[in-house]
Amino acid sequence: MTFGTYPYSEEIRLMLNSMNEQWRELTISLFQGKGEGAFSYIDWLRNSHYSCNEIIAHMDVLCKDTMFQELVLRKRKLEYHNEVTWEFYITYGITGYVEILPQGYQCWQCALLGLLYDWHNSDNKQHFPVYYPNNPLEKYYQSRGINLMMSNNYGLIDSENFEIKVSNCPKLYDKRFDTHVLLKHIPESLLSFLVDEQKRSAFKLALRPDYVICGDGIKDSQYISEAKICGDMQPLAIDSMPPLTWLCDDTTSLDRLIILHNKKTREITFEEFLVDPQIENDYIVSQVVHLIYTKERGKFFINHIDHEYVFYTAEEHSGKMDDLWLKGTARPRYKTYKIDDAQIPYRAYCDQNILYRTLDAYLTNKDMLKEYFESMINMSGDEQFYDN
Repeated sequence: MTFGTYPYSEEIRLMLNSMNEQWRELTISLFQGKGEGAFSYIDWLRNSHYSCNEIIAHMDVLCKDTMFQELVLRKRKLEYHNEVTWEFYITYGITGYVEILPQGYQCWQCALLGLLYDWHNSDNKQHFPVYYPNNPLEKYYQSRGINLMMSNNYGLIDSENFEIKVSNCPKLYDKRFDTHVLLKHIPESLLSFLVDEQKRSAFKLALRPDYVICGDGIKDSQYISEAKICGDMQPLAIDSMPPLTWLCDDTTSLDRLIILHNKKTREITFEEFLVDPQIENDYIVSQVVHLIYTKERGKFFINHIDHEYVFYTAEEHSGKMDDLWLKGTARPRYKTYKIDDAQIPYRAYCDQNILYRTLDAYLTNKDMLKEYFESMINMSGDEQFYDN
């Protein structure tokens, strides 16, 4: 059991939600150029409609729960590497925090609520938040008579009616309302490449927006060696790729780059499996890049490409090595961007090649990637794109 899933009382949940809403409003005001500083629990106390006596009453009820006491003491032991009793902790363990609280809120219950907020957020933090209908971004546009249709688009937003702003804090500019939509999970370098590529090769581009931080007047600010197990390295003609290529990192022998090619449907997927994968909510996370290509008059074109995070249960993850076509189903896939209806030439050089640029932007093990694309990296000249 964690703090994020603990059955708090309804009133304490309302307090936690109130703190989150203040954080959201302050963040929006910062992007609007109105706010200063950052959210803190002390700010919330000063602006909250909750009195100290109300906080004490609700926290006292929660703290009578022996399971909650065990959670708190377990957290303290992880942070300070020593064990104390509950009585010692509330008497001496958080007195330093009590002293910095505003006048009228200097008690251990108020201090513990502040720590509880931090622990609750830490346990609930999601790098890949699940798309949910009627989120603040959709509500903002619905109030203006516009349906973003994200529920039919993997939670992505079509960039068609926006101007893409490339920076270390990428955004979409909506001149209809003179505001920006924040983007997530796309590096500045890749987004810049996609914008340039879209000018050369018209296609539909959908991107992952921030669902929470939105509103009027959001400004365009910025943030103040490998062993091949099977298959061949990247061929210059992509339709000659084998059905399966499986690369293994020399240094760990456990990092994997799995490349599947369906020649009939002309689909290719790259999936990275790491010895030390990212874990979220007991799910094991991998990254997948998927593309569909065509061949016309001896030249190759990419019609579709997307990047996504895929989530495996422990059982699915261990079974992947026996069945490389197995797909993670622990939760819906999380796309960061996708391109449809494209006719992008499959260019010969890495800095011009959308597949390589996407893989290089997201995958963790760059050495395996460079090994696979060695022939492309070593090429020189000005050839536009491969022909056969």
